[in-house]
Amino acid sequence: MNAQTLASFAKLEGLDFVDTSFTEIEYGALNEARQLQFLDLTGNRIGPKQFEAITDGSEPLRKLTTLKLNNCGLSLNDSFVFDGGFLFYNFPNLQELFMSRNDFHHIPILSSNAQNSLVVEKLDLSFNSLTACSGYGMQNICQVMPKLAVLDISSNSIAIIADLCSSLKSLNVSNNLLGSNPDLNLAALQQLAQLKELDLSNNELVFIPHNAFKNMRLVKLYLKNNFIYSLDNDLLAASLDTLVLLDLSRNRISNFNVSLISKHKSLRELYLSNNIITHFTEEFTNFTMAIMESIDPNSNDIFSSATIRVHNNPLHFSCGRLYFQNWAKSCPYLYKPKELECETPKNQH
Repeated sequence: MNAQTLASFAKLEGLDFVDTSFTEIEYGALNEARQLQFLDLTGNRIGPKQFEAITDGSEPLRKLTTLKLNNCGLSLNDSFVFDGGFLFYNFPNLQELFMSRNDFHHIPILSSNAQNSLVVEKLDLSFNSLTACSGYGMQNICQVMPKLAVLDISSNSIAIIADLCSSLKSLNVSNNLLGSNPDLNLAALQQLAQLKELDLSNNELVFIPHNAFKNMRLVKLYLKNNFIYSLDNDLLAASLDTLVLLDLSRNRISNFNVSLISKHKSLRELYLSNNIITHFTEEFTNFTMAIMESIDPNSNDIFSSATIRVHNNPLHFSCGRLYFQNWAKSCPYLYKPKELECETPKNQH
């Protein structure tokens, strides 16, 4: 890729070079791309030194807001240091930075001698080889990205998290190893008072400390595919008026206490499938029916529908629980079982 080739792209707003086998970039190749807003170099093993050659620094790409460097071999010698004058000067309005699948073993350092910080709001470090999300690397991220709202560190090998940015509104730390020290790791979440969406799925968690979410007004909480067997009734008290989605599927819950969610009037999506729940109380059915009765079919917002899934549980019934049988058959939003019968003689079914 050379300067002459890309000079004709001066008016383009987006460039997609995914998997085009670039190995080097001529110095100043994108100097004329002043209208560029989106640049995707995913899958080109260019490395950090080659990447720095995109512009010669004579004029920043002020309109570039999204930069994708997934699977670009940025880690190289197990460390990747952005040159401050390059990243901070050349992309002053960058809002989204994607660096997944680069085999980072440590949080990349975004060094800078510039006085101004980045305006990045979304950072993707998923599918790397991170073992910890703490220390200087994480503190550096928070310092140079004070507006960071969305952080994706999923699908790594993270066993320790700390020093998270207090500005975060969405955190995806799924598919990691937080279950190795849940008290320490989940304590780090308490500083995230602005967090709205949290994904802790597939972390080998056996329990959730009762005060883990005490400072959060969560809207969406994903805890699926762990080893959780019970939850404190006051765990989600801070999210009383905000919680819309709760995913507890694929855990080891045997007795679901509706007190956990009974006062959450905004709840519209509840996933309890693939647990070992044997029965649901009448309070549970009454709560879910109240949710469905509050749905406004003419609305286009989150309150226009509901999803409740309880399939793949070893549900056991007796005639004393006919309320659940009737509820399951009449509930229009339930993932319906194929067959549901009372455990009594056929003439009393």
